[in-house]
Amino acid sequence: MNFVYSAMDARGRSVCDEIESASAVEAQRALADRGLFILSLNEASPTRKSPARGRRSGRRGGFWSAGARQASAAGFARMMSMMLEAGAPVVTAIEAALKQIRSAQWRTVLTGVRDDVAGGASLAQAVARHPAHFSPMACCIIAAGETTATLTEAFRRLTTMLEARARTRANIISALAYPVMLMLLSVGVLVTLSVFVLPKFAALFASLNAKLPTLTRALLGVAASFQYWIAPVGGGLAAGLTMLVLWARSASGRRTIGETAVRLPVLGRVIANFELARILRVWSTMLKSRVPMLDAIQELNGVTSSPAFVRLLRQIEEAVTQGRLATAVLAASPLMPPTIAAALTTGEESGRLAESMEFVAGWMEEQNQQTIATMARLLEPLILVVLGLVIGAVCIALFLPLFDIATAA
Repeated sequence: MNFVYSAMDARGRSVCDEIESASAVEAQRALADRGLFILSLNEASPTRKSPARGRRSGRRGGFWSAGARQASAAGFARMMSMMLEAGAPVVTAIEAALKQIRSAQWRTVLTGVRDDVAGGASLAQAVARHPAHFSPMACCIIAAGETTATLTEAFRRLTTMLEARARTRANIISALAYPVMLMLLSVGVLVTLSVFVLPKFAALFASLNAKLPTLTRALLGVAASFQYWIAPVGGGLAAGLTMLVLWARSASGRRTIGETAVRLPVLGRVIANFELARILRVWSTMLKSRVPMLDAIQELNGVTSSPAFVRLLRQIEEAVTQGRLATAVLAASPLMPPTIAAALTTGEESGRLAESMEFVAGWMEEQNQQTIATMARLLEPLILVVLGLVIGAVCIALFLPLFDIATAA
């Protein structure tokens, strides 16, 4: 029978291939004789295609999968780092993490990981059996940490990266919360005026048989049309939004959105900087965890869904395979700011590429957060001005006829 395995060789490079053996035990023995450190070994499905030799499978995803809660992932990595730093065995560290994590799904997963490690499996093998919660990138870093006896440092770096990502996300949400609330308030005010206030004024003007100004007639006409079309238009918008969300989640939708996003006049540069900071942060973490350069680049394809950055990573992989510097490709890319490219080039030439990437990623994350905060501060008065103009126009349109009527009386 055939078995599909993923493993690491003596140089720390990942290998994903198929092996034919009479049993799983004999397959493990054969792979061990080749000097491979087994991460996962499963019986191959009859309809499953063999992955390319020496390469990772094409499954993509973030550092932790999308289904894993950010807080649970960060809490697990932090607790493992603390317990291992204190000298606790791996099983004891996992049990301590189990007591801290509240997510039922994660508790089930970590219980399985603990049982596998207690049964003799390595931590890398145990987490590799839960691909929905631990991406290949996480497995790769953990395996490298075990192989080089630096598991504590590996989890410390995972914690730093996850917490940095959580801080960035929290800062963005905090910066955008007030503008979003203002926009929702504005929409609520306009809907309330159209549905409840303007119809009453329309009935009042009709009973008085008043001659209405052009602005008032236009406003009441818009309100009447809104009341008439609110149900079909609302249903159409809901259906359109649902289809848009489904399309955005599809492969073609993600490619199109990612390709278009980086080409936007103003937001394109901001979006590109966010993608670049995330890639550099993960890249530096993997290099510091002693993951080989080529394997780290291959795993970076799962960090971004932007076609432009995917193409850039492929170009970097080809350059490194040919013996050229990775930063030479980065410097030639329009996605890379010149100052960032210069800093990374200096770091690679001096043998401190991981440290340079970590510093640049942190600096870019701070700049990105400041940019979002500035844009949010500029958006707030703009929303207030638009809302004030609309409400002012409504007030003028409603009270002009009343003034005319009072004057005529």
